[in-house]
Amino acid sequence: MRRRAGEVCLGQNAVRKGVAAFLILAVGLTGLFLYGKKPGRGTSAATGAHDQHEDEHTGKLKIGKQKYTYDDTIKAYLIMGTDDSGNEEEKGDDYVGSMADYLAVIIMDKTKETCGVVEINRNTITDVNIIDQYGDGEALAVAQICIAHAYGGSKWMSCQNTVRAVSRVLGKLPIDGYYAVGMSDIPKVNHAVGGVEVTIRDDFSQTDPSLVMGKTIHLSDEQAFHYLHDRMNVGGGDNIARMERQETYLKAVLEKASGDDGAYAMAIWDALEDDAVTDMSDRDISALQNAYSAYRNEGFFSLEGDTIEADTFHNGRLHEEFYPNEEFLADTLTDLCNLSPMVEE
Repeated sequence: MRRRAGEVCLGQNAVRKGVAAFLILAVGLTGLFLYGKKPGRGTSAATGAHDQHEDEHTGKLKIGKQKYTYDDTIKAYLIMGTDDSGNEEEKGDDYVGSMADYLAVIIMDKTKETCGVVEINRNTITDVNIIDQYGDGEALAVAQICIAHAYGGSKWMSCQNTVRAVSRVLGKLPIDGYYAVGMSDIPKVNHAVGGVEVTIRDDFSQTDPSLVMGKTIHLSDEQAFHYLHDRMNVGGGDNIARMERQETYLKAVLEKASGDDGAYAMAIWDALEDDAVTDMSDRDISALQNAYSAYRNEGFFSLEGDTIEADTFHNGRLHEEFYPNEEFLADTLTDLCNLSPMVEE
């Protein structure tokens, strides 16, 4: 059975705020999408925005050996939360991107008027393009999807390389735009909502002893960073446990934001607008904003699959590798994109 992460039964008004809460968790795109504040030309938002996503698309996907078609009009947007490894300053040949620790794709079916979110495990194994500082390079490496963001000569190239990798995982589903903010900005997000209350289920004693296992804590900004970001030396150190903590935080934000009329979302957008990296145009943002105010919310999908430890980089160290279940992925995209299997003649 397909598992929906953070699924909550809500009325229409609460659904809109539920979307806002997800985007808060993802990287703070909330106010931008749902309450109409968007980065215009010449603002301080770090943007490579242009109108390259104007054409809506229909087409074909391939998941495993099975090909699918879809006739519905689909729009998809990638949300990224990047870590602090690497050099985030743009210095030509010296630039090194970060890892993409949080990945989620917002999928809108404009024909059915539905919208849902697919969360992607940062350890998902796929083909990653090994590009240089100019964005060139046809070589592929089989690796965790998170490292795609480490390649390229600028933040925008890193994001575009991640878009390619995510599209591959989703059967070559075209991605219409991306929005990325560093995980280091989690304290700003938490501060904007005044913190939330969670019960600690993992052992944080090696990274933040104030997060005592079993206690219910109103998270400070620093605690929120450790709770949402830390993975190594927390419990068993696996990414799925961290994704579950992110889901818990999401639910807490959902509850807190249910009656705020968008005030939290606006505060978060104000806090993060200097840090965002996006190629989304005003037209993209307006379309998404309008759709999400009217479309049926299909919820959040966390892909099922198998996790193993392997020497991915042949350096004698074990790393987590996540392999999505192809049937589960196909069922999820069938729900969100109205796929039909192709029959080979």
